[in-house]
Amino acid sequence: NSGEHFYTAGPAEKDNLVKAGWEYEGIGWVAPDSGTPVYRLYNPNAGDHFCNLASFERDSLVEAGWKYEGVGWQSGGSVPLYRAYNPNAVSGAHNYTTGLFEQNSLLKAGWKDEGTAWYGVSVGQNLTMNLDQVSKGNYSSIAGKWASAYGDAGEREELVITNHEVKHRFFVNYIDYTKNSYLDPISIENFQLRDNYLWGTTEDLSFSTLGSIFFVPQGVTFKNSDIGRERIVVYNLGPDMSNDMPLLPYMTYYRVG
Repeated sequence: NSGEHFYTAGPAEKDNLVKAGWEYEGIGWVAPDSGTPVYRLYNPNAGDHFCNLASFERDSLVEAGWKYEGVGWQSGGSVPLYRAYNPNAVSGAHNYTTGLFEQNSLLKAGWKDEGTAWYGVSVGQNLTMNLDQVSKGNYSSIAGKWASAYGDAGEREELVITNHEVKHRFFVNYIDYTKNSYLDPISIENFQLRDNYLWGTTEDLSFSTLGSIFFVPQGVTFKNSDIGRERIVVYNLGPDMSNDMPLLPYMTYYRVG
């Protein structure tokens, strides 16, 4: 897992990457049909991609051993794509976004501001969580499937989210988990916005288990989770909310579908 965000204008390329295990993150922006070409290059030594407008920079990278992959899309319009650079990363060192919140969050985390990379016609229908909507019970921006990592015994936990409902799934066997899983509805209340993430209280309606849930956007530091991805973090406090210490470790879920 390189941690790289990959950008493409090709639906077939996107589908092939998803089949290979990449996670689809939505449409980042809408590019014009014509304009200034944006070049895409690949570093075979680091496994990293880089996109830019400057032919001089493109040629310099090719001379340094990067592979030129052609024109990825066109630049034009009034929506800026901000570029940030992670000096500590080998792969996935650059991030491109139309969101100032995402850009500024990365800069606060130590990324370097590289200004505007190119322009788009409009923002995309991306899969970025909208904390204001979530706090009002509208889960459309986080709808889909979120999952934890597999444990040593093949256990795995998932959140299955629709526009207005959150359910929990627990897999006890990753080889044949579809036969050993169940869905439990989760009620979320008492939302509070804290330090760029959203906090709420939860109740597993099947077991009357109480806890806390945190919706954490990309670029926001939270525990030991991956700052480069959106996260939902759940603490299970058991039936007694007066207990300040979780009975179980916190579980971190990442978007997988």
